[in-house]
Amino acid sequence: VLRPNLPCTLDFGRRMSEIRSGLGHPDRAGYVPAHAMTPPDPRPPAPPRALPRVRVSCREEFSAAHQLVAPGLDERQNRALYGPCADLHGHNYTIELTVEGPVEPGTGMVVNFVSLFGLLREAVLGPCDHKNLNTDVPCLHGRITTAENMVVAFWELLAPQVAAQPGCQLVRIGLSETSRTRVEYAGPSGYTSA
Repeated sequence: VLRPNLPCTLDFGRRMSEIRSGLGHPDRAGYVPAHAMTPPDPRPPAPPRALPRVRVSCREEFSAAHQLVAPGLDERQNRALYGPCADLHGHNYTIELTVEGPVEPGTGMVVNFVSLFGLLREAVLGPCDHKNLNTDVPCLHGRITTAENMVVAFWELLAPQVAAQPGCQLVRIGLSETSRTRVEYAGPSGYTSA
């Protein structure tokens, strides 16, 4: 005589699957398998992982003329201060723009280089290339056209436009008049005196 309550080999696999999945135990209702009884982790959940921040630079060249003239000095004093640069002369400038921001997971970029070069060409190269910096460039009007004053003026033009790029900020602008001279500016609060 067969006893109906004894499991047979055919339903043994089904019952074991039920037990493993927590659907019940053959002898106890509400059975919870051991792997489901682990206590909750008392630690707070980890904050989302911050995106890595990377600095990106691009460099362009432009040619322009200028004359160094301090408005409060006469011609002799200007010539003593600036030497041959008190005469109208030209340079092949190199400008370098450095921005910083998070590497966006969807693109793998901080900013598209095409956009960055476009910004530099529109704000600086367009107005300055093959121009007289003293008379033809509005952002330099009223400034002595030293490389130091030029990078400050270019910062004022470019910083808001770079900030319009999601997550980006302008970090530094470098400007070279020759292969032997270079100035750089890191914004109004970028450098501190030691």
